[in-house]
Amino acid sequence: MAGRRCVVVGAGPVGCRRALLLAAAGAEVTVVAPMATAEPVGEEFVARAGSGDLSWERRPFEPADAAGAFLVLAATDDPSVNRAVSAAAAGGTLVTRADHAPDSDVTFPSVVERGPVTVTVATSGRAPVVGRWLADRIDERLDEVTGLDAGGLALLVDLAAELRPSGGAGVTPAAGDWRSALRRSMLDPVLLDLIRSGDRAAARERLRTCLSSS
Repeated sequence: MAGRRCVVVGAGPVGCRRALLLAAAGAEVTVVAPMATAEPVGEEFVARAGSGDLSWERRPFEPADAAGAFLVLAATDDPSVNRAVSAAAAGGTLVTRADHAPDSDVTFPSVVERGPVTVTVATSGRAPVVGRWLADRIDERLDEVTGLDAGGLALLVDLAAELRPSGGAGVTPAAGDWRSALRRSMLDPVLLDLIRSGDRAAARERLRTCLSSS
């Protein structure tokens, strides 16, 4: 998506989330909407628009807005507007309607992010609301399930990347199956306590020991 022009029509929760997702992927995003949702995702969207990460046209949609776009996303709560957005897209432009998956060329998963970790939930476009509901439940309990907050997960990812066999400081497990060894190592309570305390050096050495002995 890097450098592709994408137009999002509507700045409700769905439109804001998808605009932010596209911007994070490097797309050139223009959002057309008179106002944005007051939910937290709307606040993030407004801040990103203010910093120039994406463009926000604060007005109703016009057919000319779709001209030259790689992707046009209709995400208003008015089906007639969404139909007009879809109809305005020229041949070769990908279209997605948040309210009607059968008319979409592209579907978007619901996303949960924790630092470098991304979890996606999709329903093949059949019930995005269910996907969002599941993603919200995962978001609420991810720290509890993993036992690590965003900082802890980021540290675990860094250490695993450093110690993988292809890395300069890589470790080859005794059994030779690095992925299985890592999965077992991540259950080690001492390792998790060191990660939670933020002791990088000790956590790195503990992970090395766990991997070597697996």
